[in-house]
Amino acid sequence: MHSTIPDKYKSWVHFPHLFFLQFTENATLYSFLYTFCSKRSPLYLSKASTLPEPLSDPNLIQLPENISGYATLFWGIPKYPYLPFIAKSPTFRQYPLNRLAIEVETTPLDCHPTKGWRFPEKHSSSWLSLQSSLLILGTTLLSWFEDRYPERPLPAILPPLPDTFGFTRFHQTAQEARKCLSLALESFIVLIGYVSYAIAISSPDDDVPSMPNALWVRHMLKTKKLHPSWYDGIRDSFITDFSSTLPHVGMICHVSYCPPEHLVQRLISCHIPVWFYWGLPPLLSTNHTLATRYRPLLENQSGSSLSNTQHVLQERKPFKVEPNSQQKPGESISFAGRFGPIKKRQESLLMSDPIDSTVSEPK
Repeated sequence: MHSTIPDKYKSWVHFPHLFFLQFTENATLYSFLYTFCSKRSPLYLSKASTLPEPLSDPNLIQLPENISGYATLFWGIPKYPYLPFIAKSPTFRQYPLNRLAIEVETTPLDCHPTKGWRFPEKHSSSWLSLQSSLLILGTTLLSWFEDRYPERPLPAILPPLPDTFGFTRFHQTAQEARKCLSLALESFIVLIGYVSYAIAISSPDDDVPSMPNALWVRHMLKTKKLHPSWYDGIRDSFITDFSSTLPHVGMICHVSYCPPEHLVQRLISCHIPVWFYWGLPPLLSTNHTLATRYRPLLENQSGSSLSNTQHVLQERKPFKVEPNSQQKPGESISFAGRFGPIKKRQESLLMSDPIDSTVSEPK
């Protein structure tokens, strides 16, 4: 279930961030497992190709006090399984989310001579209605999931709700009112992540959540809790977009205490970035079946060997500059968009000279 890299492909190695590549073959294409490590840092392995930095110590992880911190790459936190589903680039173009499409700094505010400043009542009422509907949708689907799969408990604590940030109240200054609006919007994005998680976890692998006959839609129509047109708007929004083109926050799993396998598998199936933390060599052990499929294979499992390997690679000759690639002298192939032409050439090379690999792609 592991793979080593032939010498002729070692020029793909990108330091100090990329330790090596693993790849596996399915019917028609190659998929990649990226193993990242910075100098004197632990190993992380994933199918995702970017790992934001800086990373916090896994032993010091706790939920941020500020709602703004929820939309960051998290270590798996028990009872908050929806955080990885928070969208990094939400859009509010159509009903029912279009009411959130405001410019906080310029949106008109109501001013009362004695009470102060506030979000206009007609808008705050609309936000309250949206909050209520999102909450109904999320909690109903999660309750339904628990009834269907009692053996798969996934307790989820609700995030701070938007109205707790005061968008319905008067404030002494316009600046205070706008600050509350900003926090409420960030809270809506987290709440929407909660709903996205509820839809994803309650949908079978062969179901398409954005389709009119999606299982979650059929169930909600039976409950008659919300207007049918409301579900159409949710289906057509980024809430049900689990394609690889929509970036999500994702999650880092410490392999010694990974979240349940069905949650991790659902994250991967929904193209949510999942990074497995293996620590410094010798690598950590785990009974987590899915994490084991992402276990990196090192030539020598000792910490000194990893350090020596890094030292040798850092002093290697500069990478050869590929023609027509915009690659800079001394630079490895970048993941910042400059390797498109090279990637095509490499894929062609791979297909003509397959690599022996035993890495299995997670089912």
